[in-house]
Amino acid sequence: MLQSKDKISLRQVLLMCIVLEFSPAVSLIPGYTARAAKQAAWISGILSIIPALLMTFILSVLICKKKYKEADIMDIIMDIMGNVFGRIIISAYFLWLMFLLAVYTRFFAERITSSIMPNTSIHIFIVSMLIIASIAIRSGITVLARMNEIITIIVIFSICILFLFGLPLIKIENITPIYFS
Repeated sequence: MLQSKDKISLRQVLLMCIVLEFSPAVSLIPGYTARAAKQAAWISGILSIIPALLMTFILSVLICKKKYKEADIMDIIMDIMGNVFGRIIISAYFLWLMFLLAVYTRFFAERITSSIMPNTSIHIFIVSMLIIASIAIRSGITVLARMNEIITIIVIFSICILFLFGLPLIKIENITPIYFS
């Protein structure tokens, strides 16, 4: 159990990092790869977890060091890169996160509008997602980290069950990754 209600564990931080790094890769990389190769790109989504796991490993090594035990990610970046370059990297990272948040909010709102409710304005979904996100953020990072821990386990379990049920339908001749063609 955690020592304080306001702290999150290393496992929760690393799970959040994996989700933040892997979910954009899974939703974007296969589409671009399939368009470029003009065939299915299922393997690129699987291979995109390698950089996410590498980043998570690097972060876990930095967090486990005694020097950075009580530091946050901005302090670690400033210490490693220096004051000027550290601020540039933090600013670029912040701008990139804001851009990704805007793009993904629009992306998911368009997906809901095009697939479920085509006659509804996209602005309704964008506003509702932002309201839900603001309520979640107001609860604090510890609540989000714990919720992410539970949801990640549920999603992984669901994917494994779907894979097992779909396994009899797989034909080996249809499984040709792009690099074999």
